[in-house]
Amino acid sequence: MAEESVLVETTIAAPIETVWRALRDPTLIRLWFGWDSESLIEEIDFIFAKSGMEGVPGRRLDFGEWEGAADSFVLTEAGAGTTLTVLRTGKAITPAAYDEVVEGWISFVAQLRLMLEQHADPRCTLYLSGNARPNAGALSDALGLAQLSDAPLGMGYTANLAPGESVSGKIWHRSTFQIGLTVRQWGDGLLIVANRPIAESRPAGGGYLILSTYGLGDAEFADLEKRWRDWWSQSFLTR
Repeated sequence: MAEESVLVETTIAAPIETVWRALRDPTLIRLWFGWDSESLIEEIDFIFAKSGMEGVPGRRLDFGEWEGAADSFVLTEAGAGTTLTVLRTGKAITPAAYDEVVEGWISFVAQLRLMLEQHADPRCTLYLSGNARPNAGALSDALGLAQLSDAPLGMGYTANLAPGESVSGKIWHRSTFQIGLTVRQWGDGLLIVANRPIAESRPAGGGYLILSTYGLGDAEFADLEKRWRDWWSQSFLTR
């Protein structure tokens, strides 16, 4: 049997059947997967319907194989909640190495947990991604989050972010390369900051941001989007 590696594991305060529905119903998947884009519906259909298959036994979702690997979502009961584990089969992973797919799963699982524990309403999102300009530094530091690098999960925080945003909330999740913060000012939304390390294709590093907001008016969200895009263009290259 091929070796399985754990990519992500988190416990969600929701019954297993509720979590399972959120992985199978396209209407619910749109509330947590990815971000607002013209291709989101097609991506959900491809990843969760055409590539995803209900596995047996138990609540397991297997995705199609790519480059010698296959990822799976596995649900197990954890008291009144559910533990979600993302597994990779058939390809060894290096825990300290940056993997774009793994970081994506980490972000999306964090968004899934937020939706199931705090939100049943639609979100409005902003996604920014690209390489850093010379001397920009790590994305999280450039934003003004260096003081949270060792903060424990669940801890409350306040921060003045570089785009001109004063925010507060709690540490939602963390991995080697990313951090997630709830943001009270965005309707208890979520800010995900992922640092991409220096590599041949990104000599100064880079990263991505996902801003998930709830209940902001159109004008309020448009102002937020402009502030963040203007700041991003000063230190990072959009791709």
